[in-house]
Amino acid sequence: MQDRYRQLGALEKFATVPSDDPHAWTPKLRLATADWFSRWFYNRKGPSSEPVFATEPPESLYCTPDGSIRYSGKGQTVYSLIAQKQAKLPPARRAPKTSVEREKYQNEIGEEIRKHLHYQKSEQPLEVRHIVTTPREGYRIDKIQFLSEPGIYIPAWIYVPDDKPRVLPTILYVSDQGIEPDGMEFEGEEGSGLTHSVLDTLAREGNLVVAVEVRGIGATRPTHPASDSCSEFGQLFDLETGMAYMAWFIDQSLLGMRVQDVVRSVDYVMGRPGADAKNMHVIGKGMGGLWCLYAAALDPRIRSLISVQSLLSYRSLTLVDRYKYGADVFVPDVLLHFDIPQVATAIAGRPLTLIYPMDAMKNTVPVAAAEQAYDSARAAYEAAGLQHLFRIESEKPGLDSPQHYLSLIQSAMAV
Repeated sequence: MQDRYRQLGALEKFATVPSDDPHAWTPKLRLATADWFSRWFYNRKGPSSEPVFATEPPESLYCTPDGSIRYSGKGQTVYSLIAQKQAKLPPARRAPKTSVEREKYQNEIGEEIRKHLHYQKSEQPLEVRHIVTTPREGYRIDKIQFLSEPGIYIPAWIYVPDDKPRVLPTILYVSDQGIEPDGMEFEGEEGSGLTHSVLDTLAREGNLVVAVEVRGIGATRPTHPASDSCSEFGQLFDLETGMAYMAWFIDQSLLGMRVQDVVRSVDYVMGRPGADAKNMHVIGKGMGGLWCLYAAALDPRIRSLISVQSLLSYRSLTLVDRYKYGADVFVPDVLLHFDIPQVATAIAGRPLTLIYPMDAMKNTVPVAAAEQAYDSARAAYEAAGLQHLFRIESEKPGLDSPQHYLSLIQSAMAV
């Protein structure tokens, strides 16, 4: 060992001898380096002379003028390889045409979802805890918590209208922004003219509204400071991405956990006094739309679904070189088995509305493009003679308003 350290000292000497010619010691230094590594790793003397070699031309080294294969248009890139692979994904599935085929399709997609989201429904008691009741004009808010699984309590605000019939039309509301942005009595700044918030409006129209926050959202969001790196693409390193990776490390899925939270919220609504268990309508916003879509595919108790500003498809992420979605949206290997439109197909027969579906950069997708992505869902609804129950809307402003939600729910209740 001491001999090897003496060799290293000699190597450092070669490397630091001053010279007017910066290349004067290069051959000797290379030989000394080779000798040192030979003695260290192989316990033998290194070469005494350098072999003759020819410099490779740039063509054989695949060099490009700007160092980028992609922008130089030379050879395959990771994006072109992904584009080739995804062109045949997900595997083709024939749209179901009969009630028997629909049931079989729903079972197959349900099994795929359970497997790839590591989904296991909890059957333990909800153990509801009442926190506080807040009176408002025309209704009250019961703030509660219930168990999604052992140790995981889900916060919920229950909007209960005053002086209404015992059983009320029921809406489950799930947003990736939590409850407060849409749950206060008014929204907007005082100087701009206040308007009633989404949940306030839904309650004032005589609906029992159950707004929940899945784990890691709103009140249960970890208190770590938000990452401001990469500005526009900060989702690559933010808290949501960190939680998604930690779930994968333990062979779980953050997305699957949140889908379970939605289904457990359905459990709560089904047992809530005053809730209409036969007419429970769900509104999911942002990532909440995706959680609720998966939940609807797994749970037929969801009577209708309105998905607002949710990701159009996983395949849309493979068509571009950058996107604004974080790891919390991903399901490993998902496109080898199914895509989001196939999940929508699995709930054919129940009212489904997609409002302002989002592309990879969270821009609204035109109706024509969205219809093409969801052609299998459309075909399944048409085969059942229920094409009027499936809608994609993005061409007009104001579609994400509570008034429009109410009109869609009224249509769903009339079916």
